[in-house]
Amino acid sequence: MHKAIVDPEPVTVPVSLRDFRRLQWIKTSARFSIGLVWVWEGLIPKILHPSATQFEMVRRSGWWWGSPEQTLYWLGMAMILAGFGIMSGIWSVRRPDLHAGRAGAHGAGHHEPSRGSA
Repeated sequence: MHKAIVDPEPVTVPVSLRDFRRLQWIKTSARFSIGLVWVWEGLIPKILHPSATQFEMVRRSGWWWGSPEQTLYWLGMAMILAGFGIMSGIWSVRRPDLHAGRAGAHGAGHHEPSRGSA
C-alpha cells in the first residue's frame, strides 16, 4: 500500500510580472464569465421570460413562499445578486502567500509563510 507524502510547507513558485498579470487576467475573465451566467440565468428564465417548466419545478419542489411565481421571481433576484457578487470578486479567496509572490515579481523579496511576514 502506498503512503501519501504530504508536504507541510507550502511551495512558493517565482512568477514573472508578465505571467502574474496574465494569470490575473485569466482569473478575472473566468470570474466575470461565471458571474454573467448567473445574472443571465436569474434574469431571463426566472424574471423576464419564465416558462411553465420553471413554474412547475418550483411548485413540485414544495419549497415556495406565497406562490411559485413569487418564489421564481425572488430566486431570479438572488441569482442576479450572486452573479454580481461573483463578478465583483467579493468572495474571492485572498491568500497572503500568493500575493507575496507578486512582491517577488517586483524584486521586493521572497516571502516564506512559515517564517512570518517579510
